[in-house]
Amino acid sequence: MSPSDERTWAMLAHLAPFAGSIVGLPVVGPLVVYLMYKDRSAFVRRHAAASLNFQIMLLIVSVLGFVVAVPLAVLTLGIGLFAFVLAAVVVAVAAIVLQVVAALAANRGQDYQYPLTPTLVS
Repeated sequence: MSPSDERTWAMLAHLAPFAGSIVGLPVVGPLVVYLMYKDRSAFVRRHAAASLNFQIMLLIVSVLGFVVAVPLAVLTLGIGLFAFVLAAVVVAVAAIVLQVVAALAANRGQDYQYPLTPTLVS
């Protein structure tokens, strides 16, 4: 695999969740890239794994946020819902920025590790 192809697929691993978010499955794109290229390119594998780990972390944070937000909204008569929506917007904007930064790093041929993201897939 050429270095140019490696950079392209690594970048797509970070950008694929945007397309996947349209149908509610942002984890699918990085998973497909990971499964297709994990044995063909260590560079693509590292980027796809990083993107996959980030998407899994976002899924966990979203589920936990929802589990906390529902009772909080009920107990505070809706004020907690406002806090949840505000937090969700902040997380979404941060996720978009981090994914673009990761895609740009991949395009430059550099490794990237998402902050506050555990390594679940390597």
